[in-house]
Amino acid sequence: MARRRRVRRNIREDQLVTWSVQVSRWVSAHFTIVVGGAVALVVVAAGLVVASNARRSAARRAARQVSAALASLQRGEYAGAKTAFGQIAREFSGRTAAMALYFRADAELRQGEFQAALEDLDAYLERAGDFPQMRAAALYGRGVCYEGLGDARRAAEAFAAFLDAVEPEDPRYARAAFQAGEAWRRAGDADRALEYFRLAIAHAGGPLKQRAEVAASLLGG
Repeated sequence: MARRRRVRRNIREDQLVTWSVQVSRWVSAHFTIVVGGAVALVVVAAGLVVASNARRSAARRAARQVSAALASLQRGEYAGAKTAFGQIAREFSGRTAAMALYFRADAELRQGEFQAALEDLDAYLERAGDFPQMRAAALYGRGVCYEGLGDARRAAEAFAAFLDAVEPEDPRYARAAFQAGEAWRRAGDADRALEYFRLAIAHAGGPLKQRAEVAASLLGG
């Protein structure tokens, strides 16, 4: 229980598997709708609203549902968000369904529901071509899930996949390298652990770099 609470706290503190940072980079590409008399930005994939009148109605309905679900997630109403995103994933397809799977996994992670989150992240990754903005975050999230499930080797492999998918300039890179090292250490593979601790040392700063240096030294590096 203590480990699960610690993992959940780290998720909240680091906010590495979250919607806010990634979405802010491309929200300007999306449209606005009026909800309850107020104009709200709706986080939907670019191109969801199409020229066809028949499809436009469905897109607006999807936009309203996504907007409400994301608002629940932002307020910390995770149970309601999970239910809403699940309904969206069942009712719609393409970008909307893919996005709903990712954000339902986000809510599940925040509640420590690692197996459910892993299944949704895997389902999202199968259709990530429909909504690629969260692919890297989903790869990282798989590592967090396997950490929570106590599967160190798969956690290490998931963090390694994340590192392969992003550039070293990504702000999550150094921490993921350190987490990969820790996971390989727990899995009993000292050589790989040392490799990733060195990677963390090369790209981290401050306390994280110091932790990686200590971890590497304990492995003879």
